[in-house]
Amino acid sequence: MPATAGGSLDTTGRTVTRIWGDLKLLAVSSTIANRAGGGHAVADSYLNHRAGDLHYLCITSSTLLANHINGHIPLTYTDFTPLAVLLTEYIAFAVRADSPIKSGKDLIETLRRVPESLSLALSSAAGGTHHISFGLPLQSGGVNTGKLNSLRSVPQPRQ
Repeated sequence: MPATAGGSLDTTGRTVTRIWGDLKLLAVSSTIANRAGGGHAVADSYLNHRAGDLHYLCITSSTLLANHINGHIPLTYTDFTPLAVLLTEYIAFAVRADSPIKSGKDLIETLRRVPESLSLALSSAAGGTHHISFGLPLQSGGVNTGKLNSLRSVPQPRQ
């Protein structure tokens, strides 16, 4: 598991493990091993070192598609065998209730005019799904992302 306990990937893994047990789909027990760090690099390396061993499975995100591009890890999606897409998570953008920004269009317009005018924070590793889901609309909206104020990860609390 490339995430800490309590995150969306961990919760998904624990749900799958519970279902396997409840439905007696496995002849052996299964456990979750969280290998967080490096924007999934730790878990990807761990799984890669067990190539061919069918006792290891990783529940991951679309970060698997981008990590080699952003230089986090030399492994690519072609080094693994994706089995299924179980779900996708929703990404939400939030501002304070009293903010003058009331829509995504307002956000893009503000950042296009004055990119450094807002402080931005994300909860995942650089190049992860949250960065991508935030960066693509900004790029499409013509925002100069090189001038953004604090577009970086915020450490997630440990569970």
